[in-house]
Amino acid sequence: MSHSHSLQSINDLKPGDHLCCIYETDDEHRIIITSFLQAGLKRGEKVLYIADARTAETVLGFLRNDGVDVDHYTAHEQLTILTHNDSCTRDGVFDPDRMIATLQAETERALAAGYAALRVSGEMTWALRGLSGSERLIEYEAKLNRFCPGSQCLAICQYDRRRSEPAVLLDALCTHPLAIVGTEIYESQHYVPPDEPLGSNQPAVTLRHWLENMAKYKRAEERLQASLQEKTVLLQEVHHRVKNNLQVISSLLDMQIMAIDDPQARQALRDSQNRVRAMAFVHDLLHQSQDLVNVHAADYVEGLVSHLCAVYPSQAAGVTPNIQVDPISLSMDMAIPLGLIINELVSNALKHAFPPARDPESEEHEIWVTLTVSEDDRLVLVVRDNGTGLPAAIDLENTPSLGLRLVSMLVQQSRATLELNRSSGASFRITFADAAWKPNRQG
Repeated sequence: MSHSHSLQSINDLKPGDHLCCIYETDDEHRIIITSFLQAGLKRGEKVLYIADARTAETVLGFLRNDGVDVDHYTAHEQLTILTHNDSCTRDGVFDPDRMIATLQAETERALAAGYAALRVSGEMTWALRGLSGSERLIEYEAKLNRFCPGSQCLAICQYDRRRSEPAVLLDALCTHPLAIVGTEIYESQHYVPPDEPLGSNQPAVTLRHWLENMAKYKRAEERLQASLQEKTVLLQEVHHRVKNNLQVISSLLDMQIMAIDDPQARQALRDSQNRVRAMAFVHDLLHQSQDLVNVHAADYVEGLVSHLCAVYPSQAAGVTPNIQVDPISLSMDMAIPLGLIINELVSNALKHAFPPARDPESEEHEIWVTLTVSEDDRLVLVVRDNGTGLPAAIDLENTPSLGLRLVSMLVQQSRATLELNRSSGASFRITFADAAWKPNRQG
């Protein structure tokens, strides 16, 4: 059985759905049942809960703790809690046909009262006590699959994995098109449709459906892989074209630089060209990578610094770059502003931190770029040098330098914090609280 609506959470369930809930902890049970009951109340559905292992007060407590006004809903009879004696095993006997008729009558009564649907969930632990008719539980589950589809009733049958026999749970998976295991919803691969006869031939029927489902899911996996490959090729082409377009812009800037004699104008265009290349480098790395959405941080930072040293050969002569990057990858949205910040701070250090008057022979010139993850999982970028340092008069918020203004703007846009230390050169420490990063895969 396939469903026309996507199932991602309890809130996606609709009338006609029939699920089993196989839980292993009390927390799993509470989370699922609270969400299921609360969703029905919010949607104006009649909610019926059949309790057994838990008391009515326990179930109501779940809802109260989640902020639900249970007194209001119970007073208006939108929420009703019964025991198995009131519903499933009246007169001490469980009769599947009688229970289906009860659900049908309750659904009709709910619709007549103006409710959108009947939402019901029952604890199945009563069947473990050997009550008369409890051996017909799976027959009942199979018959629910004839009743629920097309009706305005949706149901969750609860199974405690700690108390239920594996054979019972296997039967539950065979008789429920949807299964909640823990807190996740799945389409059951082992579901056997209700039009198959119940009886001694059931193992053969189950085997046939399992084999058919294996083939169905194999075909679905092949279609998914084909779609993924198509999107991979498309995304690679997007990165390639963006990179090429940015390279065209860089080449146009290069032509403009060669046509201008004013050194100050030439430098301004060169700085803009470096910013374009920093963005193009992201798309180049993504185009070459198997991961088309995350950039390997070490390759990116090392490539940027190497490029800047090549762009400013005279300033970089005698300067030792030191790079330390944790083994992480960055999202493209994070990599581009980070790359622009590194571009501005490193180029600024190369151009201004080590004036020609300083003797590299007597004093080693160094630039450090570190990108690390703090203990509280924040991304920390430090760019520092042992040069002359920033003049005390420079205010990053009101600096005439376009590059430093750009750094300040990018820091604000990234919701990061910037700390400036002017002693022993210049040190910029930028902490990104909401940076999108992930550890690199091993091997």
